[in-house]
Amino acid sequence: MFHEELTTDQIAQHLQDEYNIRVTSRTIRRRLKDWSVRQRTATVVSDELKRRIQVLFFEIGLNDKEMLQVLQSEGFQLGKWALIRLRFELDLKRSVRTEAGRIESNRRIHQLVSDELQKGVIDGYGYRYLYTHLRQKGHIAARNRLFQIYRTINPAAVDRRKRDLQRHRGEYIVPGPNFIWSIDGYDKLKPYGIEIYACIDSYARYIVWVYVGISNATSLSCARQFLDSLECLEYQPRFVRSDRGRETVLLANAHFQLQQEADPNIQFSDCYLYGTSTANQRIEAWWLQFSKGYVFRWRVSLVRYFSNTNIDLI
Repeated sequence: MFHEELTTDQIAQHLQDEYNIRVTSRTIRRRLKDWSVRQRTATVVSDELKRRIQVLFFEIGLNDKEMLQVLQSEGFQLGKWALIRLRFELDLKRSVRTEAGRIESNRRIHQLVSDELQKGVIDGYGYRYLYTHLRQKGHIAARNRLFQIYRTINPAAVDRRKRDLQRHRGEYIVPGPNFIWSIDGYDKLKPYGIEIYACIDSYARYIVWVYVGISNATSLSCARQFLDSLECLEYQPRFVRSDRGRETVLLANAHFQLQQEADPNIQFSDCYLYGTSTANQRIEAWWLQFSKGYVFRWRVSLVRYFSNTNIDLI
């Protein structure tokens, strides 16, 4: 009963009601002390426990109560205050309350952002990407304060993002999901032997598939990507939209023949849309976000690597 968090008064009352045993709460406390019975759980601190707390705090974002429930369900022995003590020892603090602490936090964030910019990783990040990136690396900072420091260090990147917000595309209306799939290849990493091809649902902006390999410009590769996706999803779109690249020939024919199975009188133009790359708005817009959000760091890293070696680019 003591481990079930009943008080000694409640235990004394229960013993009298159920077993007609008269004992004072003071006697119970003395006996528990003699027996070395404690209500607190003996904490077993290990590197595994510390790593798990960091994952739950940074990557999942749980509060103390939620972390305690997860850790105890996973077999770790610790209590509430032991968890809080370990969290502070690991410098996992949710807020900075003193002026000196804020000054030190700002200095640390300034140095951290400067180091990451030198690596070419966060250049062009918005405040959400920036906050998530640093949090995943184990650094705590208020999102607005973090981006304010980033703005003072790298104002040119912030201005570029503002100019991008001023662009307005034409109206693009799609009646529902899986009505149009937009497909296209991404060749910015092609000089380094990395070729990408992808498909996006024009209504939901859901990425149907992404292929990364050594060939995104062959008809057989693109057709295989398309057919494998249909087999996995067990449905196909009403239209497919692409530019007039030679890699889409087999894919377009496969889509047309499958549509003919449902409607023998259907025409090619009733199920496939050819157009220029610039008019393929959905996939092109995603390529732009894809490049700014992640791929550019690979381009920077690869350029640096090849510039320091004697390897010729493809």
